[in-house]
Amino acid sequence: MDFDKSPNILLVGAGGIGCEIIKSLAIDGVYRITVVDFDTISLSNLSRQFFYSEDDIGKEKSIRLAENAMKRYPNLQITGISGNVLDSSFDPDFIDQFDFVFCGVDNIDARMRISQLCVITQTPFIDCASSGKHAQSVPTIPFKSACYVCSPVAAPSGPKVTCTIRSTPQTIEHCSAWSFHLFNAVFSGQGSNDVISVDNLEPQALYDNVFVKRIEELRSKTEIWKHRVPPDPYPAKVTPNHEPITRPCDKWTLEESCGVFADVVSRLSPPLVFDKDDDDHLAFATAATNLQSHCFHINKAVSMFENKGLVAVVVPALATTNSIISGIAVQQMKQMFTENKLNVKSVWMSNSLNGPKLTPVKLEPPSKTCSICGYEVWHVQCDYTKTMISEVAKSTGINSPSILLGNNIIYDCEDTDDKKISELEGIGNSVILVANDIDDPEVRKHILLRNRNVDFNAEKVHDQLYVKPESDNECDYSDIEIIG
Repeated sequence: MDFDKSPNILLVGAGGIGCEIIKSLAIDGVYRITVVDFDTISLSNLSRQFFYSEDDIGKEKSIRLAENAMKRYPNLQITGISGNVLDSSFDPDFIDQFDFVFCGVDNIDARMRISQLCVITQTPFIDCASSGKHAQSVPTIPFKSACYVCSPVAAPSGPKVTCTIRSTPQTIEHCSAWSFHLFNAVFSGQGSNDVISVDNLEPQALYDNVFVKRIEELRSKTEIWKHRVPPDPYPAKVTPNHEPITRPCDKWTLEESCGVFADVVSRLSPPLVFDKDDDDHLAFATAATNLQSHCFHINKAVSMFENKGLVAVVVPALATTNSIISGIAVQQMKQMFTENKLNVKSVWMSNSLNGPKLTPVKLEPPSKTCSICGYEVWHVQCDYTKTMISEVAKSTGINSPSILLGNNIIYDCEDTDDKKISELEGIGNSVILVANDIDDPEVRKHILLRNRNVDFNAEKVHDQLYVKPESDNECDYSDIEIIG
């Protein structure tokens, strides 16, 4: 695809990076864009997500980003989709519509899913992320360079960015980050109104405000819960209990978390600055983390010791960092549409005494052990109503095949009950299957299966032996050339 023909772009994530990417694409003349995000707009977003205003609070990000961006840039053709890329509707056929994908979300599962879809469908993409004054923009050329899963970026360690944790937490890390903001709202007066409005520091009143009234208000915003389970309030009579704080390595029960919450609130008085080394501060954050996790059905708990490591890495997102790394990402995309695409570099942004430092790094080759690009890939097209699943299994050349869809085995060579593909549960018009050899655990192949009105056709598009990128070993341009 020639960049001059305005490629069709998919942008996953309508947050700080997403807004900046839309702006940069519009300036560069790219006008066909689809934005996917399942989150809603909160007050804290407005400082760095400039396409939104106070009138947009509580509304779906992707829809409002599309509408507001087209008002500012009339030539844009943006479609906003409110949805979670982990849903089955975002399948290979959906990705096939696009020439290029930007991933700008902070959810590891979503980033791994985008990586899988793009690699298997051979769609180039860039994973973009920021954390405070640090950021990276990492291109992936399918089967030529390391994908998100086999690159160091996928490691779930490091700072947690507090951008979508307040109203739709999905992990215990999100709950921990939220507890840090809750402490500031309660004890330092530095929290924003979308965390909690504090007007009564009596323990029972504050508890009811945070874990009953706030949750009920969130539940009432039905547009948020189209694609996920809404939270449930946790009403309780709280009695101060200091004893659990003496067990910092234990995971407290919900009753104990309620007691610790009440105990700390009854003893501390504002103004205070959060200190992770203060037992009372950390106890409050831990109790709030566990209660938030319960309300949002995450159903995980942390000890004070574990939570100390989580709250220590909470950092704010910065608009300037997002702007710089997003501009770089768009320039990388333009190079990936040229014959010189294998010379594109990953770019890492860090902070130094002299200001931001940009470090271009050559693309790494795919890893042999990567669960996505380290194995053979087959593209199979057939009519589901006429094709047996055993025919798909045997087409890949595996002697004793077993086929999985997600975590479910849908075919085993030892089964006598062979079925047409159309009779199998959970099979969409395009799905990614994993074929294993029962007799040889080293053999694993991916199958991109598509339902088409054609005769059965199977084509191997990628060997298990990877191809090393032809990019040079040393950086061949300066920081200024990256963004110039």
